[in-house]
Amino acid sequence: SDLAAQLHAENKTLALAVSAKTADVPNHPRSTFFDYNSLSAQADELLVMCWGVHWATSTPGAQDDMTWVRQVVAYLTTLPRLSKFILAMQLYAMDWPNGGGSASPATAMEYQDAMNLAASEDVTPTYDSTADAWTFSYSDAANVPHTVWYTDSSTEADRISLAHESGLGGIGVWRLGHEDQR
Repeated sequence: SDLAAQLHAENKTLALAVSAKTADVPNHPRSTFFDYNSLSAQADELLVMCWGVHWATSTPGAQDDMTWVRQVVAYLTTLPRLSKFILAMQLYAMDWPNGGGSASPATAMEYQDAMNLAASEDVTPTYDSTADAWTFSYSDAANVPHTVWYTDSSTEADRISLAHESGLGGIGVWRLGHEDQR
């Protein structure tokens, strides 16, 4: 509240990045800290980081499974000041060796690196319609199995459309420059 007042007095804005959630869940390790209603009363924008369903030390899967993204957006639409919420998306691939987990963490890679990897391994990515994401598997030179998940321009467009159609304040991305250039 104090920071918002100071910034607004200087005609500046306050934007906050918050973990995504589908409901207010007491004692949730990531999202309970972020009281969307209270924060939106003070901040000008809340960038809802709508990825992380799967992460570096999880099992492989879409980082921003569309079923979950829709649940996050549905929750946001129940809140006041909807136009302050920005749907923030990731624009990178994750490559999990050996089924993932803490012993086999994933490596993040740019979109074109994932496309080059699929080509060099002579594999054809498949589209997962439930997750609204792409995936492929391969084995490296040491015969370690890998699973890669990523988004492309069409799946990102689906998320942008969802944000627009739901009345959110816009979209944000992590990070521009190496995404699917289409």
